[in-house]
Amino acid sequence: MQSREQVVEWINGCVLGDLRTVILGIQERERRGKTQFLGGCNFLLAADCCEALEYFGRVYDGKGYAATYVWRYVEKFLNPIDDRYMKVWPILWDSFRHGIVHTSWTKPVCMDGSGERIAIGVDNDPDGDHFKPIPDYQGKSFAISSYRFFQDIERSFCEGFRDWILNKSDESILKRAAPQTLRIRAGNTKGEKAFKYVLSLNT
Repeated sequence: MQSREQVVEWINGCVLGDLRTVILGIQERERRGKTQFLGGCNFLLAADCCEALEYFGRVYDGKGYAATYVWRYVEKFLNPIDDRYMKVWPILWDSFRHGIVHTSWTKPVCMDGSGERIAIGVDNDPDGDHFKPIPDYQGKSFAISSYRFFQDIERSFCEGFRDWILNKSDESILKRAAPQTLRIRAGNTKGEKAFKYVLSLNT
């Protein structure tokens, strides 16, 4: 990254742009009618929103673990849009980000010492339930609209984060916003073999 303007362009055109493409896919599926060959992108959009926030958090702060700097981003830029994010964020982040990315499912939530269990759901309806129980579910539950989650993240960029990048950040933002290098450590024979093979494709 060479400039703050380039960071803003990358976020708007690529990070948020990819999420807008998922939204178009959801709209196209609705236009065509539901079929067994096209999914609703509920989980995909929610997971991608979490990935975008992880990047935003790294660009904004980048200190400590991802969960820590994402929390700081949410507190600074997403909370002013809807203060319920801070109230549910530890559950939302772990259930959605870790659950969907690593197991393709949101993680239901329980607490040690309590018999209560909360099912976690997501839909893609612009008017869908957001921070509410899942309709027609018999047990305890909590749902978000991945569509509205995306809209709030986009607003957090447009109404605060973009200005922070352009006018309040220091030069270290350019390093935090740039791609991170994958290092093949000495002794990683499989990685070394793959690296040499990829190099050979360039000769």
